[in-house]
Amino acid sequence: DRRRRDAGAVSVAAAQGRLRDAGHLLRERSANDVHDELADVLDAWSRADSKWQRALAAELPAATGFSDAVVREGLARGLARYGGDAFRALVRAELGDAERLDATRGARIEGFETTAAVLAGAIPLPSFVAVLAPLALRSPVLVKLAAHAPVTVPLLVRSLAERDPLLGACVEIADFRRDDT
Repeated sequence: DRRRRDAGAVSVAAAQGRLRDAGHLLRERSANDVHDELADVLDAWSRADSKWQRALAAELPAATGFSDAVVREGLARGLARYGGDAFRALVRAELGDAERLDATRGARIEGFETTAAVLAGAIPLPSFVAVLAPLALRSPVLVKLAAHAPVTVPLLVRSLAERDPLLGACVEIADFRRDDT
């Protein structure tokens, strides 16, 4: 199993390098521009006729064990509240003025060079927050998927990449075991 551990370490290291490169490009964009793109992605997910919501509803039952009806109803109810306006309100509540991310001095806010998110559980909406919150700070994200939720983040990344290829490149999914040093 040493080869698997070594391959996993190389994979994570390579992902971190790609994220650092993408992060430099992301931080060159205005915070408002990034927030607008993220809000548009959430609007695409929260619409009742969302192709992303339908795709997740189709894949999630087999991955989680939840029934089709529970998944459809849960996604419809949960994502209805995760639209672009809610995202913008959250940014204002947490960060104040988004221009603070672009400030060169004073009360400047900035994210980490990269962020790691280790996901747990099968409920999809916390995964959205774990990925989108760092992106709102223009911090790319290395994600370790939850064992029982392998479909949410890949679909979210596809939706980000479709809307904005750079945002899609700012999320990497790492595959490693919990005992992998």
